[in-house]
Parts: sequence; structure tokens; C-alpha cells
Amino acid sequence: MNAFSAFRFATRTVLHPHSARFPPCLALQPRTQLRFKSKRKIMADNRPRNEAIPYEDVYVVDEDNVLVRMSLKRLLHTIDHNKEFVQLVDAKPQPVVKILNKKEYIIKLKAVRGRQRESARKNTTKEVQLTWGSEQSDLEHKLARVRSYLEIGAKVDVVFATKPNGTPPSMDVMQRKLKDTVEMMADISREWKPVEWRRNMAAIFLQGIKDPNRKLTPEQVQLVEEEAAADEDAEDSEEDEDASEEAETPLPPPQVVSRPAEPVKPKADPVPTLAELGFIPPPVRRNPLLAMKKEKKYGTRKYRPP
Repeated sequence: MNAFSAFRFATRTVLHPHSARFPPCLALQPRTQLRFKSKRKIMADNRPRNEAIPYEDVYVVDEDNVLVRMSLKRLLHTIDHNKEFVQLVDAKPQPVVKILNKKEYIIKLKAVRGRQRESARKNTTKEVQLTWGSEQSDLEHKLARVRSYLEIGAKVDVVFATKPNGTPPSMDVMQRKLKDTVEMMADISREWKPVEWRRNMAAIFLQGIKDPNRKLTPEQVQLVEEEAAADEDAEDSEEDEDASEEAETPLPPPQVVSRPAEPVKPKADPVPTLAELGFIPPPVRRNPLLAMKKEKKYGTRKYRPP
């Protein structure tokens, strides 16, 4: 080995030392963070719940209807998130929250929705127009439609009128036709308003009597679903109005209950630096390659013929 090769080997050893090799047990393993999608919760209103409540300290309504001030973070640690949730009831003059049971809340919500749909179905009014001289087939078809409405508990207004440029029948014929129509629907309806007369027109106001044991036809089921969809839109608007009214009405001043102060956690000792531990950094070594002169590059000599 000549002197230049020995110098190059020594220089490489100084500038590129072998890195320390750790055993496999000390090697850092990559960590994988798993996130699961939260279950979709079926709730009625859009009031903030749990971590969505934008307050650090809240007032909790306890069993004695007394407001107790508590940290929201501490409150969320004390409940069972699989069975309960915290909901913001009011934000002014102070944030008031309530702990609700999920199952009881959904059962109560379904009962309220059922009563609202039932009352809305009873208040739903359908109108069917007939003529005094209607044929028997047309009359039976439209009365069957009236019966389908009455069987689901709706209100139906049956209006009898005269055809354009037609001659109205006698008063006895009109009254007999109205009486026959009421008797045909007497098993599933009742008159909730007396008959109204206007010139040659008459209107019967029937209220359906709903039987829970009666099975509904596919057409009636479709009618109920359409009415339920319309009722949900009306209920959403009513809930928004109720929420605005509840927000405007102030609550009585709360009875604040003092709670014991939380113990102060001792501060951790600061981590000592390497200099405090007596670590001496290695001296900075001079790069010997910087003192070497660059080799001159000689070009190839061109051959010149004599």
C-alpha cells in the first residue's frame, strides 16, 4: 500500500465513522393511529352536545333542579357516553346543560312525534267535488276515494255542485243525495259541522274515525307517508319557533353550589441539559482534504504531421 492509499483510507475513517448499531429491541417501530367513524345519532334538534358545546365551564341541572357549576371536560369524564349525553339547554345568561339518557330521549321523542302526527292527520282536510247528476260508476269511484281518506282519520269535505250550463235538480233530490252519502259513510265517519248551502251547491263535512285494528291498503299507506313527510316539515318549522321562544324567555337566577377546589398538581422537574450532565462535545476536527491541492489536468497533445 503506497502513501496516498494509506492517507485516503485514514481520511475516510475520520470523516465517515461507523454509526452505532442498536439491537432490534431498541429500534423505533412506526406507530399507526386508528380512527373510527362515530355512529350516526338520530336526534330531534340541533343543540350542541358533548364536545360541541363551546363553553369551558357550564351549569349542570341535577335531580333537585339545582344548578351546579362544573368544568365541561370534567363532566364529560363522569358520564357513560354509550348510554348518556350532555346537551346544551340554554346559553344566556349562563350556559346550562343537562345529562340525558339516550334510550329515554328517543322513546320520548317518538311519542311526541306520534301525537303530533296524529293531531296533524286529524286536522288534514281533503276536498272531493261531485255533481248532482254524476253517473253511478263515477260516484262509486269518488266515494271509494272519500272512504280511503276517512279510514286513516282525515277530514273530508264532499261538495256537490251543478255542471256548467246545467239544470240543478229539485231540493228534495239534493237533500236525499246528501242523506244517502252521509249514511254510506256513517260506519267510518261522523259529521263535525252542519251542511252548508250556497245557491245550487252543498257541502258535507265528515271526520274520519280511525280503527287501530283495520288494515290499511297500499294506497292508504302511501297517503299516510305523504302526510307524515308534510308533517315533518311543519314540525321542523314549529321546533325552530319553539327554540327561539325558549331562548328569549330568561331562566330564574341559578342557585350556585360551591364545590371543593381541585388539588394543585406539582410541577415536574425540568429536564437537565447535556452540559449539566457533564457531557463534553468532541473537538472540531480539521478536514485534511481542504489542504490538498487540486491536480492539474493536462489535455491530449494533438498530432501535427511534419
